[in-house]
Amino acid sequence: MASGSAHEGRLEERVGNVVELLDPLARVGLPALTSAERDDPDTVAEAYGHAYEALLAAAFDRARGRSPSLNW
Repeated sequence: MASGSAHEGRLEERVGNVVELLDPLARVGLPALTSAERDDPDTVAEAYGHAYEALLAAAFDRARGRSPSLNW
């Protein structure tokens, strides 16, 4: 369970603190996009599509009680 502090509040945690609590199934790198690229849905889909696929594969595999079949 993640707990906050006087600095962070009761319902907030810094990303680094929460990530330390996770047991990742896979890690996928994401490229940085320019502001113009972020405004173009096709560019975002092309750049981040593999990450969404990995996320869905992990979620569906876990829902079916299997280990994820990720080949990234």
